[in-house]
Amino acid sequence: ETHQLIYTNDKRFGLSHIPSMNSYGGVSWEGFTLSKVAQDTANVFGCVANGGKTGNGTPYAIGYFSKWVTESLGYSSNIIYFDQEYYPEYIYVCQNSNTMEAITHGKVFNARAFTETDTLALTISALNEKNEETGRITYYLAVDGMKNNGWEKVSLVTLGKAAALSFRMTTTDVSEWGANTPLYFALDGLTVSVNPLTSVIDSPT
Repeated sequence: ETHQLIYTNDKRFGLSHIPSMNSYGGVSWEGFTLSKVAQDTANVFGCVANGGKTGNGTPYAIGYFSKWVTESLGYSSNIIYFDQEYYPEYIYVCQNSNTMEAITHGKVFNARAFTETDTLALTISALNEKNEETGRITYYLAVDGMKNNGWEKVSLVTLGKAAALSFRMTTTDVSEWGANTPLYFALDGLTVSVNPLTSVIDSPT
């Protein structure tokens, strides 16, 4: 497998960036990129919190999940690789500005506004050194008429030891060409440990 990576935390984490290796002249991308966009204006590089978890305009990561690239490669377009095996503790998740516009007003491409029966899910999987899934959790960015509207702490403790984390998104707004909802999400504050935790961190449902 070939990966282009964005390294963070002294190369402790490597975020997949355009794993398809083709940006079509700079007009397309998938995987992760870093952002400091501080306006919630339906921007694909923004989040509804107007910055990272430490305040307006502070850095955070934006993920764009491409089902087409994922199916073509045989692994997710969105993976965070570790420099060694760790025990993931938690991560902060926030709604992307463009995605929020789509599920609220339905004015983004073919997307429609969500009803109370719609869901937008982010599935986070632990991978071992062979890129095999060893556990997963699902966090809902929209469910039962409620939408993520800021940074929420999501526990990763149940995933156990991992060499990487894989991210995939699903939506109930789909057509014959696939998802109508823009599959963007924002991440910040990934925290891992070299030792297993003895207690479970509370996580929002």
